[in-house]
Amino acid sequence: MRWALSVSMTVQGVLLLQASILASETSAPLLVGEGVVDISPPLGTALGGFHYSDPTRPRVTTAIHYPPEVRALVLSRNEMAMAIISFDMLNVSFEMVRDVQQRIESQLGIPARQVRICATHAHSMPSIAFNRHWGDNNPDYEKTVAESMVQATRLALQDQSPTRLFAGTARAVGANVNRTVRSGARSDAEFTKESTEQDRWFDASLHVLHFERGGGKRNLLWYNFAAHPTTYGGSGAAGPGWPGVVQQRLRDAFGVSPSYLQGHIGDISPTGREQTAMLVTAAIIDAVESAREVAVDVLRVETQAVALPFDLETFRKNIAQHQDSSLFDRDWYQAFASRYDFDKKTLPVTLAAVRLGDVALLFHPAELYTVYGLEIQRDSPYQQTLVVGYADGYVGYVPDKNAYVRKEYAAAKVPRILNYPPFQPDVGAVLSAAARRLLKRSRQ
Repeated sequence: MRWALSVSMTVQGVLLLQASILASETSAPLLVGEGVVDISPPLGTALGGFHYSDPTRPRVTTAIHYPPEVRALVLSRNEMAMAIISFDMLNVSFEMVRDVQQRIESQLGIPARQVRICATHAHSMPSIAFNRHWGDNNPDYEKTVAESMVQATRLALQDQSPTRLFAGTARAVGANVNRTVRSGARSDAEFTKESTEQDRWFDASLHVLHFERGGGKRNLLWYNFAAHPTTYGGSGAAGPGWPGVVQQRLRDAFGVSPSYLQGHIGDISPTGREQTAMLVTAAIIDAVESAREVAVDVLRVETQAVALPFDLETFRKNIAQHQDSSLFDRDWYQAFASRYDFDKKTLPVTLAAVRLGDVALLFHPAELYTVYGLEIQRDSPYQQTLVVGYADGYVGYVPDKNAYVRKEYAAAKVPRILNYPPFQPDVGAVLSAAARRLLKRSRQ
């Protein structure tokens, strides 16, 4: 198999591959390196990911199911360098993102705007960002994770070598479901120019980026798929969820340790830890085997500021109708709602597009409903586009308009968990339109 070729290559094969890499580029080749750091929390550390009716009694880490990790990918070409960091956590705060980006710039020389930090949305890890009654914040553990991000990026820089990029897709049908409807969700295979948010969708497509390297360096594999990592329930086992099972399966079978980038999963859940892992593993194998080579003649990062609109009229009504019916409600009102500055009418966020030749990655900080992720991919000017959520901060859910009509959990409850007013019902359309404009601009 293509991805089994790495350390076992003969000297002659290594030289031939290196020559192929150099000959295929009219200028400098693409260089890539990866760094991995274990971030297993100490036993007894409070876990996040599930709501607590009594926040003084959170569940704690009693075991490590699979080791959670920070994984950094550094890519460079000519004078351009960038980093993509994926780590097994529920989410990441804007403050932590800025801190780590600045550390990487000052210590390693990669500009802050060219560093992407992405949570996998693992629900069985400590909380390092504010989530009301979803587990204690862990400042000491957050410090450890931030240091691990810098360390992983440093290791990735040291690991860099010339590479050929192969990009592939496959389908993992049955690995995920739309959790907002019992039946009737439509598949991404049916998504067309006429498709709208009047339907609910699921996305069974899986994307891989496979980096073949010479010089005795191991090959690197990064993949993108949409499914909540919620498969440990409320136990005290810490870890990445079903992506950890995928990692172990591929490591045992092929000696390859894949890195995971979360997709658009605002309304998407797995079908079970083992079933999802089995189907995702099979899809990764299919995607790698059928992958096409991508000429990375351009390595580029573009960013775009977007203002997500708050629905302050509804927020005022929520405050006026507030009743101290629970500890959660009292805390929301006293610590946040009663003190809100109504001059803050929007939430400013940053989207980022990374171009690798004819492949793009679109990074956003939301728990995005599937219809908008499919919209972004459908209208992208690139042959293949990976939409990556929970990146460079966290705004909570960005649902479709029907979620607001139905007052679904994603639209009505989660803003209270995160200390935001509710968004306007068109927030998904706002984010999607900005993402599509950014992708088109990055192609120019």
